[in-house]
Amino acid sequence: MGFRCRLLIRQGASGTCPTLTGHGPNAKRLGVKHHHCVTSVVNYIQRHGLNQVILVGHSFGGTVVQSIAAAIPDKVVRTVFVDALILEHNECVMDVLPVEYGALFCGLAEQSLDNTMLIPWEIWRDNFMQDAPEPIARRYWQRLSPEPNQVNLDKLNLKQFYSLSAPKSFIHCRQDKALPAGSLPSANVIKAWSIQTARDEWRSRGYVHAARRTGGQDH
Repeated sequence: MGFRCRLLIRQGASGTCPTLTGHGPNAKRLGVKHHHCVTSVVNYIQRHGLNQVILVGHSFGGTVVQSIAAAIPDKVVRTVFVDALILEHNECVMDVLPVEYGALFCGLAEQSLDNTMLIPWEIWRDNFMQDAPEPIARRYWQRLSPEPNQVNLDKLNLKQFYSLSAPKSFIHCRQDKALPAGSLPSANVIKAWSIQTARDEWRSRGYVHAARRTGGQDH
């Protein structure tokens, strides 16, 4: 999300993109669980004294945003889900992924030495960046790091998230084939948009426009 964050900053917004535990080049991944990802961002927010925070999550990041908002509700004023997975209480990521993805990811993790998986090029090209020119899709794929698979298997306690009064926004790209369309949170949805685009297009102007709008006044 760093590239999109920089675009927002150039448009006059303020933002930051802390790296989740177990993610990024040379990260230690063995034994990393979902709560480690959440704690890394919570600690970042607290360490930097951030307040009035708008959390934005895409894909797996949606599940992390849910848990962060529940952990520090006094610091979060809105959550934004951009083509994100949104779980119900006591669900895990694997519960909402297409069955074939779940089987593939777990199979790849079992073959690894540290219980991680990396999306194969063909699936990335045809489902995650199908609207991008192949050189761009390959460039993004080559930047990927393996993900700790346990984060996809951990059941999340989300009772607190669904009791929060802070508004929630949902942006759905209708041409995104990578993940099932996420359902809206069951309460306090103030804004929701459906955009006629896929993943590659919203990486630039569409994303900035939508994200800036989400920070506007409630209607």
